[in-house]
Amino acid sequence: MTHPRADMPAMRQDLINITELKAAYYKNQPDLTNSSHRVSFSTSGHRGNPILTSFNKSHVLVIVQTVCKYRSANEIYGLLFVGMDTHAMSECVQISTLEVSAANLN
Repeated sequence: MTHPRADMPAMRQDLINITELKAAYYKNQPDLTNSSHRVSFSTSGHRGNPILTSFNKSHVLVIVQTVCKYRSANEIYGLLFVGMDTHAMSECVQISTLEVSAANLN
């Protein structure tokens, strides 16, 4: 189903404050007892929002550390390609990913 405003310019109330979004990525800490703070994945990638505390630096650190542990436990030592896109959080997530990956180098 197509959104009624598809192919039309965004309305002012649809716009987000990128500075606020990035600040929330670093500042907000998920509450493990709050199910709305959990990362949710789908076939199109993750579903989360730093402002809602459902996709923050803490989430990324744990996800990337888990990938690093899996690779080490399974003796996977080849290249790991990390990409980014034009979404607002890509730079923040890439920095966090590279920090954890670099800390796991043998």
